[in-house]
Amino acid sequence: MKHATRRSVLSLALVAALGAAGAALANHPPAGPSLGTAIHSAAADRTVVLEPGAKWVNVNRNETVKFVLGDQSFTWRFDTLNQSVIELDKIAPAGLRGTSGIKVYVGPDPMHELG
Repeated sequence: MKHATRRSVLSLALVAALGAAGAALANHPPAGPSLGTAIHSAAADRTVVLEPGAKWVNVNRNETVKFVLGDQSFTWRFDTLNQSVIELDKIAPAGLRGTSGIKVYVGPDPMHELG
């Protein structure tokens, strides 16, 4: 009996954790490989605090960046196919204000750069 109860509790905890993770990413727009991937903030390589009036941000391919705008934030992995320029509002969660007009310049991955 204890074994069955324990298994039920563990199963319920797993379902709750997966549901919370799904909800956290649910408000992100769909993205293709040319834009990157929404990801959990604990995986961020660095944090970029965007001040009012910001116009651009530099990132590297395969870098995971947590963007902070006031009391809101989101995290994005730039696992793009190539170097590019991305409009921040194309990858920001719906309803996140202050991202319009900010360009993200995706540079080469320094770990894979041929020199």
